[in-house]
Amino acid sequence: VVAAPAVPTHGHRFVPASIQLYYDNITGLAKRGFRGSAWNLYFDAIRTQVSSPIYLLAIAGFVVATATVALRRRYEMVPLLLWMLLVTLGFAIQHPALSHSTRYPSYVTPVFVVLAVFFVMWLARLATLSAGDEMRQWYRTAIIAPLVAFIAFVYITAANPGARELYAGHRELADYVAAHDTISNDSQLLYLGWPSATYYLLDNHPSLEADLHAFGWGNVPLERFTPAYVADHHIRYYAYDHTGSDYFNSADLMLAQLKRDFALTRVQSFCGPGVTRPNDAAACGKAYVTIFELAPK
Repeated sequence: VVAAPAVPTHGHRFVPASIQLYYDNITGLAKRGFRGSAWNLYFDAIRTQVSSPIYLLAIAGFVVATATVALRRRYEMVPLLLWMLLVTLGFAIQHPALSHSTRYPSYVTPVFVVLAVFFVMWLARLATLSAGDEMRQWYRTAIIAPLVAFIAFVYITAANPGARELYAGHRELADYVAAHDTISNDSQLLYLGWPSATYYLLDNHPSLEADLHAFGWGNVPLERFTPAYVADHHIRYYAYDHTGSDYFNSADLMLAQLKRDFALTRVQSFCGPGVTRPNDAAACGKAYVTIFELAPK
């Protein structure tokens, strides 16, 4: 199996490879107007993890906090605003990956909760301005307490997808090919070389190592996989990773390249834990990985 490194090497003398990789990722998307970025995927995942009411309260809180900084010079709020703004946008303008719907939202959901609480407190203060001094604090408590309790309950009980959920599609891919004896010397597999996919595939059948062809992260030129190369290496299947792309959008580029040279037939789609539907990606709702069978045109 061809192992893809975490980051490609490069000839830059002073710039770390990881920084260069991220820069190439962002500039590549910027040249296309950020079409194909993780924007919608990431914001939808944040809203799902904190719930729509908290999501909307947090946005309102961000607007009010920004105005408070500008008009009242409350500069101690700036770090929270920068956290919400820069970190959220930093992930949203990347290429989409499975982590954008699981792990990455957790980097910003705490500040969404804080700003949602801030907006509730600001709203309570605004609503009680006309109340008398004796009743003002009671009214504010009556408004704030149930809303903050709701925010805390929703956030604490929200789904918290972990690594096992993140790589469920890779695990299901490996389980399927093992159960159906899909891969052999005469029926080899091409796939985006996520370590989790390689691990699950070889964990089931270590003897299949020579029958796996991984690409991605700039390690293997996609042009290598010509019709002649595919025929010589008996590559029969392509496992297309819908959302777990690398920084170079290699999964989609490979799919487009294969479509030019081969007829692709959908074999199976994997939609997350316990949800597999053959030959029907639409029924999945959201497919993570799909196996295609390649046939010469």
